[in-house]
Amino acid sequence: STVTVYPQLVAGTNSPPSISINYGTSPGQLTVTAATGGHGGYAYQWQSSPTGGTWANINGATDLSYTPGNLTASTYYRVAVTSNGTVVYSNGSPINVNPQLTPGTINPSYVTITSGTSPGGLTTTLAKGGGCGGSYSYQWQSSTDGINFTNISGITSQNYLPGNLTANIWYRR
Repeated sequence: STVTVYPQLVAGTNSPPSISINYGTSPGQLTVTAATGGHGGYAYQWQSSPTGGTWANINGATDLSYTPGNLTASTYYRVAVTSNGTVVYSNGSPINVNPQLTPGTINPSYVTITSGTSPGGLTTTLAKGGGCGGSYSYQWQSSTDGINFTNISGITSQNYLPGNLTANIWYRR
């Protein structure tokens, strides 16, 4: 009798191996290199996991590439490769999602003043989240209708002291 021994089945390698993205965005296309060994006739199945522990198949993701939608939580991705009944897995690639960027709040949130006077200083809490490691840039904006805002030239500090006003003005940072 003849025994045929096929080369060991080896899953491909994920690319990128790891990436960090902003909250609510897509990491773009993920790819895996083709498997080798086994008996040929490879079937690919992308899988995801929130922790890299328990994996779930992604419906319809059976190619060498996969593009996840917008992510709001860190997620691992790998590929299950099947050849002649044998299954192996690619490395689990983490997609790290940065915390959601929050702009902070303006205090006071509403001020009534007499025409021709200043509302006083507008102070804010710091922005949080995002992927900038705590380094934020600010730009103050104003509006006469609360809908259409324009940048206030040169006002990029955390807080703002408007001048004297003669009309209703909305501010945001």
